[in-house]
Amino acid sequence: MSENNEYKGFRSLLSSRSKEPELDANAPFAGAGIFGYDPRVLQQVQREDQYILPEGQAHKRGRFEMAFTQIGGGCLSGGILGGTLGMRSGMQYVSGKELPKSVRNTQILNHVTKMAAEKGQAFGIIALMYSIFGVVVECRYSPLSQFENDDLNSVTAGTLTGLLFKCTGGLRSSLIGGGVGLGIAGLARLVYRELK
Repeated sequence: MSENNEYKGFRSLLSSRSKEPELDANAPFAGAGIFGYDPRVLQQVQREDQYILPEGQAHKRGRFEMAFTQIGGGCLSGGILGGTLGMRSGMQYVSGKELPKSVRNTQILNHVTKMAAEKGQAFGIIALMYSIFGVVVECRYSPLSQFENDDLNSVTAGTLTGLLFKCTGGLRSSLIGGGVGLGIAGLARLVYRELK
């Protein structure tokens, strides 16, 4: 093969002597391949967060944005608490019995798994209800709306969550649950204010 021939074989692709074609800014990108995008576009993207906000307003995360972390945190913290309690109850269950090691380990693991799932689900449901009530209370068109006051919104959502969560036990149980929800939400808001 001669040097002037256009095709130089596979080695010409790997050699450092090959020239890179100059890019014309107005020409369409021909190397898009199967993905169908121009990588030059990604270089123009700014690396900072961009939000469309009214002029002069700072970005503040709303209730709906925070709901996902609250629900996930509720499930995880409930699972950790349940796993710890399950480990304790599993160890107490097998402590006085003469069982083979594999049976003891299986019993402990069963206790851990069952308690972690129960507590994780319960905490996740409470966090879900709290988030739903928080979004509804914050909604401008809600009759419960106090959307300017985050403390009042949180305490209202906590109280409603406690009332609903324990409503299957009767009126007395529901009122106790509402009081517990009010106390926990109030304490959480006090801690949040101190940390802020």
